Amino acid sequence: MEEENQILKIIHLSSDFRGPDNNQSIYNLLESTGYFSNFDQISIDAIQAGLRKHPKVIEEWLEWSESKRGNSGWYFKNDNEKSVVGYYTGSEDTSSSINYSDLHEACATFIKNEIEDVRMNE
Repeated sequence: MEEENQILKIIHLSSDFRGPDNNQSIYNLLESTGYFSNFDQISIDAIQAGLRKHPKVIEEWLEWSESKRGNSGWYFKNDNEKSVVGYYTGSEDTSSSINYSDLHEACATFIKNEIEDVRMNE
């Protein structure tokens, strides 16, 4: 049950960060989920299972990805036929992406990559 609560907190990070009452960084919000102490135990499959129970948050992660600004980073797109998760390096020549047929799997992959970026780079 503890992991399920942690996954729930993680999948709601995008809405918590953008919430009107938030005054914390994404790093602090992620830290408050307990992710830093067991990041290696939080799998894409576990995140995907959480998304299947709470599919409405996928739209929030799509918006999160779309509104990101920066020279490089992870992105997540969906066009109803396929979902794409990739890493933009600042150059189309060196950027990479993977197409997914399962929206939940794509979003879970994006979330895990995004929170790992936060954990490693803050």
